[in-house]
Amino acid sequence: MVSDIAIKQADQQGVTGDDITAFLNKAEKILTRANNQPQPKPPKQLTESLKSLTRDDSKVIVPADKAKALVVISKSDYTAALLRSLQSPVYEEVTSDPAEAFAGRFNEHLLTALAGPAVRGRRRDTMLKENNPEGYQLYRRLSKTHGRSGPFYGLVKTHKYSSPPSTDDDRLNWIANLKLRPICPAHRGADYELTKHLTKCLKVLPRPPHSVSSPLQVLEMLQNMTHAVNSCRLVSLDVEAMFPSIPTQTAISLIRTQLRDNRDALSDVTCLKPDAVADLLNISIQNCHAVIQDGDKERWFRQTTGLAMGKSYSPVVADLYMGHWEADLELLAANCGGRVHAFCRYADDYLVLFEGSDDILSTWVNQLNSKDSSINVTTDLEVNRQLPYLDICITRRDDKFCTKVYRKSCNTNQVPAFSSYTETRYLRAAIRSDCTRAIRYCSSMRDLQQELDFIRQKFHHHGYPRSFIDSAIQKTRTDLRLKARALPAPPSANSHPAPVRVSVPFAGPLFYQLKREASKIGIQLVSKPSVTIGSLLCSKAKHHLPKLQQSNVIYRIECSCQVDGDPMVYFGETDRELGTRLREHRESWTGAVRSRANTSAFSTHRDCSPAFDAIKILNRASHHQMRLLLESAYIRTVGRREAVLVSPNDANVNRNSGALLHDRWLPIIRRFCQ
Repeated sequence: MVSDIAIKQADQQGVTGDDITAFLNKAEKILTRANNQPQPKPPKQLTESLKSLTRDDSKVIVPADKAKALVVISKSDYTAALLRSLQSPVYEEVTSDPAEAFAGRFNEHLLTALAGPAVRGRRRDTMLKENNPEGYQLYRRLSKTHGRSGPFYGLVKTHKYSSPPSTDDDRLNWIANLKLRPICPAHRGADYELTKHLTKCLKVLPRPPHSVSSPLQVLEMLQNMTHAVNSCRLVSLDVEAMFPSIPTQTAISLIRTQLRDNRDALSDVTCLKPDAVADLLNISIQNCHAVIQDGDKERWFRQTTGLAMGKSYSPVVADLYMGHWEADLELLAANCGGRVHAFCRYADDYLVLFEGSDDILSTWVNQLNSKDSSINVTTDLEVNRQLPYLDICITRRDDKFCTKVYRKSCNTNQVPAFSSYTETRYLRAAIRSDCTRAIRYCSSMRDLQQELDFIRQKFHHHGYPRSFIDSAIQKTRTDLRLKARALPAPPSANSHPAPVRVSVPFAGPLFYQLKREASKIGIQLVSKPSVTIGSLLCSKAKHHLPKLQQSNVIYRIECSCQVDGDPMVYFGETDRELGTRLREHRESWTGAVRSRANTSAFSTHRDCSPAFDAIKILNRASHHQMRLLLESAYIRTVGRREAVLVSPNDANVNRNSGALLHDRWLPIIRRFCQ
């Protein structure tokens, strides 16, 4: 993959073929040394603890909502809490998985949106391919022939509790009142690609004027309202269960109108018409099904109202509808005898500078709740002229708004340990992000100094040297000071193209050598952790599909015939369900379907007995090219197929070696495949 990117970069960066060859030779040597070096191992006590947790089937480890923490809970308590959160009228239980039937209906609607109504005697996909090639490519990408309901999983709302339970009585009470946020992931559904495309389409619409995407916009609003410090008071409004409460039909009607008004901007990102985008959005919203593993039984649920948490377009749709809902917020306050000097909204949280008595405020909130029966807001008032909003603590003091960093009681202050097997720049970036927030949020030098002292103490507690912390803080302060003074750079006629960014696993000190060599040909390498504790443990909370229902896999099938005492094997990849692909292999092997008699490699092994029932999943990859590379890696290493033609020592059923994979990488990937 890196070699292909390097060749593409040659024309843009002016890199010669000799430069690319030199880079590949150096990269091969560096990766070979990294492959031969022993990987660092975690402490033995930590390893044993992790193994005991992963082997304990009676416990579930789930991530906390709005906190960097993991929650360990018994599986029965977790399932009971999740079922309590899936109650009517928002959710209803259905008798079977409706995803496969939905896939057929969805393809029909998609074809109608792109090619129009059916014409007698002609296939609409053929007509679409001839008349609208761009629409045909979009249909091929978005259509789906299969789908399975994803698993509901719950995030524990630890921010609703002041502190974790410490005694047995507190623990029982905590579990009995456990609050979960149910998430319905869409990656298994038939409309997964559609949700991503719809999100791209909806993002061309202008955002509501009072919607903010960063706390910095809140600080800017407060700076412009210093004249109202003493005449107003701080009020926070919170929309209860915003996503499930959004009236979807009203929201779709509003979005349909806005899409028509922004037709030109929409045409730049899709070939779909505005009405077709709105119709497909309506179909996708109605397809919110998920499964829960309740003991040995699978239970399917459907969301009947609102938007599903887990679909990528839900925040965009909710934001657009709330912009319509809040349009007369200031007018309603004036009718009640009060005044709203300014307000802003981040997701479902409002910050309002309100002027009026408690009775006027109560009347105004009641009118807000009566506007829409599905939207209900609660209020939080300032205490001692102070109110926390997002991660900012706002105080009305000395005729101005004073701000500083705010941390909730559930904040664990966890940061990567300095001894972590990760790139140094990530460790430095953790300090710089905290320091940047402190400098921007703290309006007084006293608060800033206290926050910086807290940052020094927090990171020193996790093994960071004092000199490393101080240098990162000083560099951050210098960069922000220069950024505030800097003028916009003039346009350059000889601007160089942006480098291509490639993510690779971290390989210790050798990674920095490879990064320097790649930068010479315009490739920017970034590291990623191969396995984290959170990803290792939290995977237990999710419902796992049966093997034959899984998709986007690389698989292996053994045959009864042998070479040198080893069974011959077949390696394959598929983006469909494994059971569908396995059925095609059986039909090719038995010759049951004449059209598939010679299309599979198993057609030449009819005198043998392939172990179809013992099929094994080796790896997973959602990207097609990555699956081809992994398939080729297994064929050429484990299967020992070094050439396309069959050789006497070949223990592989595959007819060819798969995707192009250079010989120089085989020694490096052999240990990974084996």
